Amino acid sequence: PRSRNLCRQRRKQQERMVSGFQHIEEGVFLGPATVSQRQDVLESAGITHILNVTDTEPCCFPDTFKYFTIPVTDTSKEHLEPHLPAAFSFLSRAVAQGGRVY
Repeated sequence: PRSRNLCRQRRKQQERMVSGFQHIEEGVFLGPATVSQRQDVLESAGITHILNVTDTEPCCFPDTFKYFTIPVTDTSKEHLEPHLPAAFSFLSRAVAQGGRVY
């Protein structure tokens, strides 16, 4: 029974994966920057919005997706707190409009 439950959990995790990124909440996906550069993958998953949390990766498809960028460096000294209200607002609006955010 324990192994069966573990298998079910893994299967659910695999089902939540979409082409290299994970469905973490209704309308919200998380994954690597490399996926954000793959228009075909994003479109096939129905992505409409991209939350870009980096100061190094470009917004590759501004005519196709709505972007919100938090220009931060990926270090432990970076402070995300000041950016969170605007990021949550972007996410909430996108999902409320029926969008899907990567």
